[in-house]
Amino acid sequence: MPVKVMFVQLASCWGCHQSLLDLHETLADVLPQLEIVFWHTVVDYKLHDVEKLPDGSVDVGFTEGTCKTEEDLHLLKLVLLPRKL
Repeated sequence: MPVKVMFVQLASCWGCHQSLLDLHETLADVLPQLEIVFWHTVVDYKLHDVEKLPDGSVDVGFTEGTCKTEEDLHLLKLVLLPRKL
């Protein structure tokens, strides 16, 4: 069963996500083991996609950047609920 993961970018640059994508050959081995449920900087996910995730429905969440705006705070609160880790 794939691990459900979420990547969230708050107020930050694109560099960390670009670094992950630069590992494309290495990621090819790992991606079949993952189910990416939210990664709005890479895939066209919308805020309402996170809002409808049930609590505990995401195994691992990666959040990077600082919380500087009301929108960042709202997103941060949303992504904390569905994560198990």
